[in-house]
Amino acid sequence: MLTPFDPFDFTHQENPYEDYDLEPMLPHRFSRQGPCVVAGDVDGDGLDDLFLGGPARTAGTLFLQRKGGSFLKKEMPDPGYEDAGAALFDADGDGDLDLYVVSGGSEYNPLTATYQDRLYFNDGRGNFTRQKAALPVEYASGSCVVPQDFDGDGDLDLFVGGRLIPTRYPQAAESFLLRNDGRGNFTDVTEEIAPNLKESGMVTAAAWADANGDRRPDLLVVGEWMAPQLYLSDSDKLVRSPQPALDSLKGWYLSAATLEANQDGRPDFVVGNLGLNSRWQVSKTQPLRLYANDLDQNGRIELLLTQYIAGDQRPVFGREHVAMQYPLIKKKYPTYTDYANATMEDLINPSDRANSLIMEATDFRSFVLLTDQDKQTGTVSLLPKPLPRAAQVSPIRSILVLDFGGDGIDDLITGGNWFSPDYRLGRFDAAGGQIIRGSRNGDFRVMPPSKSGYLPRGEAALVARLVIGGKPAIVAGQNSDELRAWYLPYTPNKGFKK
Repeated sequence: MLTPFDPFDFTHQENPYEDYDLEPMLPHRFSRQGPCVVAGDVDGDGLDDLFLGGPARTAGTLFLQRKGGSFLKKEMPDPGYEDAGAALFDADGDGDLDLYVVSGGSEYNPLTATYQDRLYFNDGRGNFTRQKAALPVEYASGSCVVPQDFDGDGDLDLFVGGRLIPTRYPQAAESFLLRNDGRGNFTDVTEEIAPNLKESGMVTAAAWADANGDRRPDLLVVGEWMAPQLYLSDSDKLVRSPQPALDSLKGWYLSAATLEANQDGRPDFVVGNLGLNSRWQVSKTQPLRLYANDLDQNGRIELLLTQYIAGDQRPVFGREHVAMQYPLIKKKYPTYTDYANATMEDLINPSDRANSLIMEATDFRSFVLLTDQDKQTGTVSLLPKPLPRAAQVSPIRSILVLDFGGDGIDDLITGGNWFSPDYRLGRFDAAGGQIIRGSRNGDFRVMPPSKSGYLPRGEAALVARLVIGGKPAIVAGQNSDELRAWYLPYTPNKGFKK
């Protein structure tokens, strides 16, 4: 059983900002995604430290571990950004951990320098200096960064996921592959290596693994209004792999990780989605849809979110709310009864529908994606296997893969809950996180909190693992809440994967 403790004495404070003031028809906010968390020994003393990302206009915080398990707080530079994702890795090849921070959120004007990502070199003692010239100029509001040596030259390169263009939802920001020259200078090689990846969608998470067995990393990408996408290594390229079994799994994915689920020697993937505990019951034939178009020709995009009710596609939001962004709806439907009887075919004429950007969600379940490879052709297929029903009660916003039981089998520790939707949709708060035990045949089961001891009460945005005071632990970064920690029930040399 996990044992809670508090070595940080720190509470994250989200900045005040209301996305709905500019875009009242958004299905959820982007300014309240919660703090990113990443762990590693940054000062070379053999103890794990922690970086916690800051909200807009507040710098991130570095927690330097001291002997005995206490932490010294150190404020990072550059408060004028929203820290959406981060990675600690050796960028310049000098043997210490450098820091890459993804700038994201929606608080600033679109396509401005406030969305430029940042790279900080470490002097080996935990002092970080920003290297502006080391990164290409890009003003994408991003979501995640995942290091990997994708070109096989011995240094770590990066995949950086782009989330959205603020005030232009659901237009996606570009995603990038950044090649390292070995000294920590990065070049955008997306067009050269994987041009389709650049506009893959509203990316939220990604994971690397050698799915096709060629000893080169392949990339899984997930996001909002997306089905999971697999990019396989092919010589010096990453090529989008057709995955018919995944095409009908468009969802609101929030997390991804690599694991070995069924002990067959091949890496698999696990992806966290919105879950089934919401007002939306979707399918391939009756999806949740979003129509985006300048319906009243005022130069701004109007959004209409629809769901199927009794076989008809109808707007999710009421007449008064739609009128906040699309006032002509009141003239078209003078009474609430008129509006209540309207279907989507009535609301938007065929011409406007044809010219709209249309997004769909057909499945909100979280899945394990089992890797299968045809022995004759070498074709790789990802076979979706839903996580158990108990794991679908809340959004899975982060996934930490480790051997919780010390039995050599990969288990999952998740971060859940999501408070970004407003009162119209309600908060998703049925599970702040869970421990999901694996098995040798690829089946999973959720441990009840009474047995696991793991019960994050808030919005657990990201979960990281580290050793604190000589004991293995996990830390959950919670939005506008305490930074929480739990000891794991075994010693680092028995089942704990660094």
